[in-house]
Amino acid sequence: MVSKILMISFILILAALLVYVIGFSTSHFIDIEQASSRSYHGGLWVRCETLHSKIDLTTCQDTAEFFNLGDRAWFKACRATSILGLIFLFVAIICAGLKLLAFKEKKDVLQAAIGMTFGAVVFILAAVIVFTQNVEEVAVGLPFDYGFSFALTIVGMCIAVIAGVFMVVECFTGVHE
Repeated sequence: MVSKILMISFILILAALLVYVIGFSTSHFIDIEQASSRSYHGGLWVRCETLHSKIDLTTCQDTAEFFNLGDRAWFKACRATSILGLIFLFVAIICAGLKLLAFKEKKDVLQAAIGMTFGAVVFILAAVIVFTQNVEEVAVGLPFDYGFSFALTIVGMCIAVIAGVFMVVECFTGVHE
């Protein structure tokens, strides 16, 4: 019999991954308004500039090329820990799925899913902290707001924490070998 707590955990990890992938891959980590004629929005991968006139013209380029961010260690660390968070969430889904379908009596698979989930949370949190501590280099003294991409990465991380807590509860209360 499949545990309801484990099923909820699996669905939460899947939701966390989907939300995190949207936030991780889109270009609205920060939004910068410069006067009324120009605005910028950038993420970990792409930075776009929009010229507001009769016809809005948007041009995009790799974020690493923008202000030579690709040469900065903090930016590489932010990208790397974000990717590791994504990988760990993906592996957590695989482990939770295996626990649900194939290894129902094996506690080790559930413990691996718990470890991967909380590992993903740590990597995502590290990426968020590194980004927020260095965001002034991206905004270059201009007023900025954190965008929806940034919020979605944090929401994905929070959903993963909730899934991890559910799996810990399952680990201590469920039936295992």
